Amino acid sequence: SEQALDLVTKAIKKCMKIVVYGDYDVDGVMSTSILIHALRHCGADVQYYIPHRQKEGYGLNANAVLRLAEEGTGLLFTCDNGIAALKEISLAKEKGMQVVVLDHHEPAFSVQADESRRDILPQADVVIDPKQQDCTYPFSALCAAGISYKFALLLLHRFGWHNIELEKELLCFAAIATVCDVVDLLEENRALVKLGLQEIANTKNFGLRALLQATQLEGKQITEYHFGFRIGPCINATGRLESAAIAVELFCTKEEARAQEIAQTLVRFNEERKSLTEEAVKRLMAQAEKMQDAQKVFVLYDPDLHESIAGIVAGRIKDKYYHPTILITQSEDGAKGSARSIEAVSYTHLTLPTT
Repeated sequence: SEQALDLVTKAIKKCMKIVVYGDYDVDGVMSTSILIHALRHCGADVQYYIPHRQKEGYGLNANAVLRLAEEGTGLLFTCDNGIAALKEISLAKEKGMQVVVLDHHEPAFSVQADESRRDILPQADVVIDPKQQDCTYPFSALCAAGISYKFALLLLHRFGWHNIELEKELLCFAAIATVCDVVDLLEENRALVKLGLQEIANTKNFGLRALLQATQLEGKQITEYHFGFRIGPCINATGRLESAAIAVELFCTKEEARAQEIAQTLVRFNEERKSLTEEAVKRLMAQAEKMQDAQKVFVLYDPDLHESIAGIVAGRIKDKYYHPTILITQSEDGAKGSARSIEAVSYTHLTLPTT
């Protein structure tokens, strides 16, 4: 992280354009928000980019990299993605960008002649990922927002900032993501969530406060249940039905009225997502009923299903019938599917019939 701090510090002092490239789930939104707050507080010229779930998919994509290069991006900072984006990061480097990867996913690896594993890492200037073999950090189970929170504190302190209120805001973001990303609630993760729960009721962040109001949690004793089943789904719904960039705007806006407007939008998207899910579950359970005795693995097709909720629906059907379930729908670039399996069946053993 020291190398990353040096790189980011120089970029800020040189007034380079920095882009934080996040993800459309809660962890991606919160890690992006954490970094945006910290970088702006340190005087950075920084923007954020969240890929569109349906149009671009997860992680870095070449078209986005080219567009950001054309817009004069000097430093590309990925969070909650990037560890597997080998080609895209090589392209960013070719276009003259410096690249910092902050991720918490397992890197790919090759097996050497002595049967040892060697990580396959992107050619970024710096890779921050506790899952890489060379990382000496003692706790590897942090989500991206947890790592972003720690990096943000280091950056703020390097620039001489000791803003307790801002640090509490960032702590709450990291705590929400830690619960919603379903990482192990042990050691540092447990501490983040415990401290975040203590601070959230008194948050000064306009967006977070507005979301508590919109979800009718203001003034209540907030628990990890509320993180995972009330706040998190509203954040996720923007990435499923629209663009998660809206959620980042919520947590980064300095306008209270705008925060209240966006928070209501998030709640409305979540209600729509729940309605779409219930309708799809009813339709597809009718298909599953007919297969229950004849098929060990359900392969279901629904061209009208919104692709962003396919995984949720597949999970509901899997839970109902205890059959591995593969759900296929139409997307902008052809058929797309999501699979959910039971404990007794590994994903590696799920295969589609050849038809």
